[in-house]
Amino acid sequence: MLLVPLLALAPILADRRAARIQARTENSTAADSRLLGDLFRLATTAQHARELRVYGLTGPLAERHRQLDEQLRRATIRSAVRSAAWEALGWIVFAAGFGAAVVVLTVRAVHGEVTVGQVVMAVSLIRELSGGQWHKLALARGLMRRTPLLTVLDEPTASLDAAAESALFARYTAAADHGAERGAVTVLVSHRFSSVRTADLVVVVEDGQVREVGSHDDLLGADGLYARMHQLQASAYQQDPAQG
Repeated sequence: MLLVPLLALAPILADRRAARIQARTENSTAADSRLLGDLFRLATTAQHARELRVYGLTGPLAERHRQLDEQLRRATIRSAVRSAAWEALGWIVFAAGFGAAVVVLTVRAVHGEVTVGQVVMAVSLIRELSGGQWHKLALARGLMRRTPLLTVLDEPTASLDAAAESALFARYTAAADHGAERGAVTVLVSHRFSSVRTADLVVVVEDGQVREVGSHDDLLGADGLYARMHQLQASAYQQDPAQG
């Protein structure tokens, strides 16, 4: 059972492989993507569009744009399918190894080589690992992508302790600031105001609808839902410091 955590290497390596596939596709289609944008601008700019009509090039240009768009679409789909296949394979290997380990341990228990208590303890340890530790592993996999254009974090610190939470947000904040320089976007979904207060833009959602939008300071000053929830959470921490 001590080898079970090593199975986590399978999804990590598979994710890296998927990232390389996507990177190669982006590099190989970069020129065609630029050409597609240029063709679109030619067809939609008044001066150029008039010249295209005069010389009868509107039809051929539109057809070239259609062919190029289809070519890029197919390349993107192939890349997405191959990437998804590698990621799925990594998790299948992990799940198969995990299941095999449990089966082996159970069989050994049946033959009296290990006790039922040892089986329960081993499975409990793995379940404990699959909480906070697997959470850290999943976040680490996310950080392996060097230049993501979009990063979505859904309650990333739900299973982490305070020290790990602080270190994580320091890392992601630095990555978000660096990514913003090239137009990358980081979306954070969280109920913790200590997390969202660093965001450039806060969107407050209630019952599936957007209620407020603004910076942390602006929303506090508006004295609306965000401010009330912030005060409620702050007072809860003040009453019970152990929860902080």
